[in-house]
Amino acid sequence: MSTKNNPGIFDAYAAAHPDEPIFVLLGRDPQAADLVRLWAIGRDFLEGADDPQIEAAYECAAAMRAWCTRHAKESPVDALTLLPFEALASELRRRGAIVTTAGSDDDDEFGDSPDLDS
Repeated sequence: MSTKNNPGIFDAYAAAHPDEPIFVLLGRDPQAADLVRLWAIGRDFLEGADDPQIEAAYECAAAMRAWCTRHAKESPVDALTLLPFEALASELRRRGAIVTTAGSDDDDEFGDSPDLDS
């Protein structure tokens, strides 16, 4: 994990090419921890769990959440709660996913979807 005073091995600023765009999230941002965690989940899905940068991102997300809880004016928030379903669904569809709404029948169990049957 990187801090201003102690850049880590995955420090983006140090590793970036001179003209490469970067985006920095600070621990005081109430959405930062969850966004870093979501990035790690996505990379884990694409790269697999053996990537040390993924583990570093999970550790960073936990540290950011703890720092924000102790020091920031706002408490950490779940970033996905800020996205309207249609915006999230639209982005997933753009990326090729099939997105359907869940049924409202209380008797439905997870896994009963015909899409999940093998």
